[in-house]
Amino acid sequence: MEITGYFLAPETGSYTFTLGNVDDSAGLLFDQDAFGFCEQNDITATTTNFLLNAIKGCESGKEASVSSEKTLIGGLYYPIRIIFSNAITKASLDFSATLPNGTVINDFTNYIYTFGEDESYCPAFERETTTYTPWTGTYTSTIGTSVTTNIGTDGIPTTSTIYTVETPVVEGTTTTYTPWTGTYTSTINTDVTTSIGTDGIPTISTIYTVETPDVEVTTTTYTPWTGTFTSTIGTSVTTSIGSDGIPTTSTIYTVETLENKGTTITYTLWTGAYTSTIPKKQQQQQQRWIW
Repeated sequence: MEITGYFLAPETGSYTFTLGNVDDSAGLLFDQDAFGFCEQNDITATTTNFLLNAIKGCESGKEASVSSEKTLIGGLYYPIRIIFSNAITKASLDFSATLPNGTVINDFTNYIYTFGEDESYCPAFERETTTYTPWTGTYTSTIGTSVTTNIGTDGIPTTSTIYTVETPVVEGTTTTYTPWTGTYTSTINTDVTTSIGTDGIPTISTIYTVETPDVEVTTTTYTPWTGTFTSTIGTSVTTSIGSDGIPTTSTIYTVETLENKGTTITYTLWTGAYTSTIPKKQQQQQQRWIW
């Protein structure tokens, strides 16, 4: 016995097909291995690529039961074909399918279709494609839908639906600063890269490479000492990175300088005709004499 039809997948996901309690043998062919699209009544396929193949055990006498998983796209029709054979006494064949949501069905009403002898109306094998177009808006918008039907070399029509979707442009900007000896800031290079994320949305990145003057700060620390000459006793160089990413180089000089001793001169008026430096004690006596 041979059974054919089109299985309509109600949802996208993993399906489990089971041949159970087979006596004596059965084989399940699925999709393109079952028969050519729109050729349900003109089966010429001789493939032995069975999705399931169950044969009753000759020694045990028990029925066979096998299962297999298949990932299907919801809304599409898939050719299905079951070949069954039996010899002597009782015959049995159970066939069931487990949907992605866990529902087990063995009544295929509204799941398997046949189109009689006239296959002028054949299930469309439709595929969908989404094209993402970046734009400057802040929201995602479907701006176009087109449906095309192509006839393959095997004469099978394939309907394709193309959705064109505008998605916000995500642009990242990175600036790299490079210190140099010039006295002005100069943009020496610009690179633009585009990467496609897992959601299919392109991200544009612009990288600017900028030369900035090498900013150097000099600090001098003076330390007094008792020597008779000035001497630089230490030099240290440090580099710090600012919040703008620009490095600043600082040079610190430590210098020993002559210790400055203060001198005070006190002038005292007197009746002599010349200037004279007198001891402190004599200055006090002279002051009393003047008064």
